Amino acid sequence: MASPVESTILVIFGSMGDLTWRKLAPALYNLLFMRADQVEASWSVLMPILNVWEKSKPPGFPNYKSGTWGPKAAEALIAKDGRSWLVPTLRDVHVGDNSQSD
Repeated sequence: MASPVESTILVIFGSMGDLTWRKLAPALYNLLFMRADQVEASWSVLMPILNVWEKSKPPGFPNYKSGTWGPKAAEALIAKDGRSWLVPTLRDVHVGDNSQSD
């Protein structure tokens, strides 16, 4: 049975025959995944940028709380073209039910 990584490689490269992709798989691991030291190095570069962005929010940027439908500016933007967002209601959500209601 193929590992999840081998399965991913098989999907990416199609069915090339079992022997071919098994030979390629170890070489492709480095293309698909980062080593721990590479992840740490990436975060050491990104964190100072993220910290500056956190401290200096751009003026007039329409931030909104997580879990909400977004800023009013988004509604106004598409309303200019006569469009609106489709906001689902509980009536539209049927957990575990694939049938359509009339």
